[in-house]
Amino acid sequence: MKNTLKLFSIIFLTGCQTLGLINEDPRAPTALNGDYDEFASQAWSREVVTPIITYQFFGDNIQPSKFFDISGSGVYLVGDEAVEMINIDSGDLMTSLNIENEKVMSGVTVAYNTYLYSDIEGKLYLHNLNNGDLKWKNDLKD
Repeated sequence: MKNTLKLFSIIFLTGCQTLGLINEDPRAPTALNGDYDEFASQAWSREVVTPIITYQFFGDNIQPSKFFDISGSGVYLVGDEAVEMINIDSGDLMTSLNIENEKVMSGVTVAYNTYLYSDIEGKLYLHNLNNGDLKWKNDLKD
């Protein structure tokens, strides 16, 4: 019985002793490392007006959104009549790619050498990223 009590006491005290070695709370928030040369600095900016909904009684009361996508060295966004590719380093307009409908309701998604967007009527358009040719369009029948 004494040996069992000694063994239990040693295990219990060892367990209590390891709890005292933890100095930090693992769930506590940590500070961001700000020691980088250009931590969160602004390289360039470009003003894009993004009215999503306008309250008018006549005409179209929903305006296109101007969400963007980043792929490779370009930032892609839907402009007035084209998808614009902006250089991610300088902010300069690199190229404009055509769109089928001016009433684009989504932003643009760029992947696998293509770009995709949808219009106000619920149609999806997929274009070739190199030359802007339409690959296919599909009507979303909701």
